[in-house]
Amino acid sequence: MDNSETKYIPGECNIGKEQVDRRIRFGWIGFVMTIGLWGTFILFRVPAIFRITLFVPAFVSALGFLQGLMHFCVYFALKGIYNMKSKSSKNEIIMWLPLMKKDKRRARELLVYTILIAMVVAMIAYFSVK
Repeated sequence: MDNSETKYIPGECNIGKEQVDRRIRFGWIGFVMTIGLWGTFILFRVPAIFRITLFVPAFVSALGFLQGLMHFCVYFALKGIYNMKSKSSKNEIIMWLPLMKKDKRRARELLVYTILIAMVVAMIAYFSVK
């Protein structure tokens, strides 16, 4: 799907291809940080309580991947904007309240999914490798 085919769909799609690619990159950055930090914790036998900090990079990773895969930016939704073009183009403002409500509902759903994924990763890290 190229930028010319992507359309704003309230509660479903509020970012175009370039924005999607950007979020997928953030997902990979968070993933590498999670794996690297987890490996470091195992290598140095870091106490379990500190392994819970994997929540943060796991959150970054999950949020990036979910936003990219779902073509939906949580921040944009909460701010009432969308951008279906390039990252350098100006964001468009959502003027109709029912559309904003759909976007905000979807943003909350994505945040819940992201938190749950990050919590699972943190708990796995906490209970692994004694």
